[in-house]
Formats: sequence, structure tokens, C-alpha cells
Amino acid sequence: MHHLCSLRRIQTKDSNVDGGVTCQVGTEQSRTIHRYRVVTFRAREGNQIHVFTNEMDISAKEIANMYKNKWSIESFYHWIKGYLNLPILFDNSNNTVFAHLFIAL
Repeated sequence: MHHLCSLRRIQTKDSNVDGGVTCQVGTEQSRTIHRYRVVTFRAREGNQIHVFTNEMDISAKEIANMYKNKWSIESFYHWIKGYLNLPILFDNSNNTVFAHLFIAL
């Protein structure tokens, strides 16, 4: 039995969103009750990315933008940890991060 439902949307030329579906997750014996959403979009490099979420009330473009922003933050933390030799940040508060950066520099 097929449990995917395609989402209808208007494709715009400037959008990087390729599509979206809702689905249930799991096997036939242990499937989730709630449906989840899979949004497919293209990254800057042209790679296709699939984001799995339970957000149903915002647009696919907003979900794609949220993911890209989150990825930028993760990439920045990866750069900080690698190039400034900070393998662990003890806290995510502004003061602690600034203190770590100041000490590393």
C-alpha cells in the first residue's frame, strides 16, 4: 500500500524548491499515526536535499531557507572548532562563545 501524498504548489522560476510530499514512517506493522512532510530543494551547489519535518503550517520555501540557515550556522561552528582548535564549546551562550573565541585568537 502506498502512503505518500504529493503536495500541490505553484512552482516559481526563482524557487529552489523541487517538491514535497507527506508520508507516514515505518513498516506496515509499526507505522506512525501522524504524517510527516518531506521537502525537496536544491542547495547552492545544485545538490538535491530532502528535509524531513513535522512542520505543516509553513511554506516549503520557508523550510528550505530555515535548513540553509541552520546549515550555515553548523558550518561556522565546524570551522571554529577545526581552525581555532576548539574541539568543544562548553556552552552555547553568547558570553561563553565569545570568551572561547577570544582565548583561541
